[in-house]
Amino acid sequence: MGRLVLSIALIGLNYGFIRYALFGFPVAALILIQLVQSSDEFRRRYEGTVNIFIDSPTEAFNVFQYHGSSVILYNNFYIAKENFKRNFLFGTGLGSHPVAVEKYSLTKDVQTKGFTLNTKDANSMFNRLLSETGLFGLLLFSYVLIKFFVPKRRESVDDYFWLISSACLVIIFVNLLRQGHYFLNGFPFYMWLYIRSYHERSLKENDLSEIEEGTGLLNEGR
Repeated sequence: MGRLVLSIALIGLNYGFIRYALFGFPVAALILIQLVQSSDEFRRRYEGTVNIFIDSPTEAFNVFQYHGSSVILYNNFYIAKENFKRNFLFGTGLGSHPVAVEKYSLTKDVQTKGFTLNTKDANSMFNRLLSETGLFGLLLFSYVLIKFFVPKRRESVDDYFWLISSACLVIIFVNLLRQGHYFLNGFPFYMWLYIRSYHERSLKENDLSEIEEGTGLLNEGR
């Protein structure tokens, strides 16, 4: 579902946000409602995540009030947030999130197995960056996403670099939300492809500019 919403948002951004938002987001909302109503598992995950972040417990709580995956996500967010408060500039270093788990986990006393999953990867790359790299890492990552995003050019018909860029951005956002491993499913490749698409677009635009300038000089010479 997250991929669908992100895809619709990027289509709107590339083709004209206001015009496509009027159509796309109501469609995404209807699909979300349908998924919630038709799938008990999806409904429990969705409601569990929404409810636990609304409740925002800051001390030991009854984990069985929420869906297990929602508890794990929230717990890692809480841990990352507490670690960030104490090491906000540069975090505590790559691979250090398990140490923060030992200090700040809300489920450390829960005997049921499963609530210690994702101790190493924080269940979300955003959580892990927040915990391990602090403000520096978050700003650097945000800079890369903003700087190297390839928007669609209205005048270019055969330009496909924006498609590659947007597809990679969906993967990156999904990892930021729910996948914290830096190398899972070839994540560095998508980062490289995202940046490479920007440079290839720039090279193509420079080549076209040089051709147009050369054509203009040639015409003037005539």
